[in-house]
Amino acid sequence: MSDRIWIKNLKSDIDQIELFIVEMKNYVKHLSKIDFDPIRVHNSIISQFTDSLEAVVILLNSNYKDSSTLLTSKINNINGIFIYLRKMIEADMILNIAINNGKELYELYLSQDSIDESHVSNKFGNNRNMFAFSNEPSNKKYYWIEKALDKRVDSIDDLIDLAHVVPDAKSNMKAWIKECNYMSHPTLYSDDKIIAPFNGTFMDDICYVFEIIIEIIHAFYEMIKAIENIPQYHSEYDIDKIKKRIPNETVC
Repeated sequence: MSDRIWIKNLKSDIDQIELFIVEMKNYVKHLSKIDFDPIRVHNSIISQFTDSLEAVVILLNSNYKDSSTLLTSKINNINGIFIYLRKMIEADMILNIAINNGKELYELYLSQDSIDESHVSNKFGNNRNMFAFSNEPSNKKYYWIEKALDKRVDSIDDLIDLAHVVPDAKSNMKAWIKECNYMSHPTLYSDDKIIAPFNGTFMDDICYVFEIIIEIIHAFYEMIKAIENIPQYHSEYDIDKIKKRIPNETVC
């Protein structure tokens, strides 16, 4: 397969993901009209997932001059792409934990969201230097989960351990996080690293990105389906529209 065909097929994969994002945004917009705390929490997490996926697409699209030509003969922003893949996995695990652990966790999520916002606001206040040099510790990111479940949570691996996921899926998630942590390192890629030849390591990197994306999208859709099957959380949205937009397997 020529380089040009591979580049064009990659763009086709990106375009499929964009269509999925459009449908997810429609779902988020629908949920935002429902004034019910659990659905507000679901929508907040689903929005985070969708925004992270959109960021991946923006970073990938930024490499294209047209559908079959790259701007610089290489894929840029790979480390940023893996950062957002990690955020997608994080959102998936948090949604799983939220729907499986009851009312208190929803209340704490909304409270923590307000605390985080006011904490940052207060810190920036009239003197940004206070924020930069203060020794006061910031709020723990997963404090609301720790308080509800009485478990220490310091990492996405800890979230995976708490989620209701079968052992094989947990192993996959942890492997992906480990890979994302490595691949997102800012000094891993040099400016002169070109993508040719496509059958080399770099092609494997890009294929791996899409493998993770497709698997996470399927897992996240299953979470949405589970939520919509719970009578009190049913939003009356036709989630088959989302299912139909899940991208096909990639050409890699």
